[in-house]
Amino acid sequence: MSGRSLAGYGELLTMEEVCIVLQLSRHTVYELARTGDVPTIRLGRQLRTPRAALEQMMDRSAECDSADV
Repeated sequence: MSGRSLAGYGELLTMEEVCIVLQLSRHTVYELARTGDVPTIRLGRQLRTPRAALEQMMDRSAECDSADV
């Protein structure tokens, strides 16, 4: 599994999995999570990103990219 496809992931992604999907560094993903740009939920001390929320975020981003062309 590499970049942009969420097909092989479970319902909740770890931050490391989000890094792979978005092809961003760990620091950048945690910063985006801190600012709320990447949707997250906290399970104890761990952050998880719901797959459905990440898919929606990516769809919105793709729509914005295609509108710019």
